[in-house]
Amino acid sequence: MLAPVCHDAIALSNLQLHCLDYGGDGPPLLLLHSLSGNTRLFDGLIAAGLSPACRVLVPDLRGRGRSDMPLTGYSLDAGCTDILALLDHFGLDRVVLCGHSFGGLLALYLAAHHPERVSHLVMLDAAVQMHPATPLMTAAVAARLDQVYPSAEIYQGAMRSAPFVAPWHDAMQGFFDEEMQPLAMGAVTTRTRAYAAGLAALHIFGESTRDWCRNARRVQAPTLLVQATQPFLMGMPMVLDHDAEETIRNLPRATHRRAIGNHFTMLYGPGAQAIVDGVIDLLASKPAPDTPLLASGPSVNDADDAVQEEEGAATPR
Repeated sequence: MLAPVCHDAIALSNLQLHCLDYGGDGPPLLLLHSLSGNTRLFDGLIAAGLSPACRVLVPDLRGRGRSDMPLTGYSLDAGCTDILALLDHFGLDRVVLCGHSFGGLLALYLAAHHPERVSHLVMLDAAVQMHPATPLMTAAVAARLDQVYPSAEIYQGAMRSAPFVAPWHDAMQGFFDEEMQPLAMGAVTTRTRAYAAGLAALHIFGESTRDWCRNARRVQAPTLLVQATQPFLMGMPMVLDHDAEETIRNLPRATHRRAIGNHFTMLYGPGAQAIVDGVIDLLASKPAPDTPLLASGPSVNDADDAVQEEEGAATPR
């Protein structure tokens, strides 16, 4: 697997973001990790050839990994501000934007609100509506955060035995190595703090399905949605088939693929290869226009929304 060319803390206006830069001459592609992820979450995609096919940049989002962890700034708009400042730092007008889970929804939000900065969009197991049990599954995975483990070996054993990592792939090791924060007397904890992941989750779950559908309809970039084939936790997937279909229906220029694995393991082995192949195919499509197009009028879905609001329909979550 290629090693990153640069491994730096980048000073933005109000915080420092840690970012990996794999270099290269391919189209710039920014990877956004999941709610409690870090820069090494995507090692499986790198190993599958995403770099050098693209110039891959992977930041630790605010409050995660090695980036600064302020007590505020975890809204979607603040996340977009951080990402746009990062693109400006690298002198990138537009990028291919690819996000996993929470990162996929943040990528969708940015592509909807700043279409001039996104040439292509990739959403990995993220949809306009996630499984109703997603908050429960997210909390179960995030339960590892802030825990103190007596040794690195005990931490690694606990992570390897977690139900969502099976089957184990060697490329997963970097993610868990990166997550460890040494403490005194050989103990370790996690770099990412639970409060940061929790605050970000509140903002994501605070958006309604109707909000996400409206965001999807504003996206001008050709989009690839990749859905995991297997349940994640407790026999449940993060994205149900009908929610993937609803996402595709709302995105103006979208295609749908599946990757072998669950919400986490899809990023490694054969699932990672399917994702990379899909990204390369997507890049062959015409990118979003340099100048964002103005909507010519209300869509059928907007009209449906107006009727539902007039009838007092409850906003789905």
